[in-house]
Amino acid sequence: LHVRSRRQRQMCKETEVFPNPSNKLIKIQPYKGWKNIQVSFFNLQGKEILSTINQTEIDISSLSNGLVLMKVEIDNNVKTYKLLKTNKVREKIGTLKEKKRVKKISTRLS
Repeated sequence: LHVRSRRQRQMCKETEVFPNPSNKLIKIQPYKGWKNIQVSFFNLQGKEILSTINQTEIDISSLSNGLVLMKVEIDNNVKTYKLLKTNKVREKIGTLKEKKRVKKISTRLS
């Protein structure tokens, strides 16, 4: 049984990553009041392929196409997302409708 603090539940509920799938730019909308954010991208073999600190817009154009795991750590709270990197250009990136289509998967990485 994994018990989360109120702050961890808030982070998981309010943090958004979009668009997904994406071809170039990923935007992270963290919960209000965040101080530190670290984002790491991993291939399916578990190798870290990109890492950023305190950036909410990340250029992923250098990543290979396919499924990528994205670990978002905000103020020591961790959430993992599945992200599809593709070459296809999407229209209306960042709209509320697109944000709602983002599929989130929460896990705790230790």
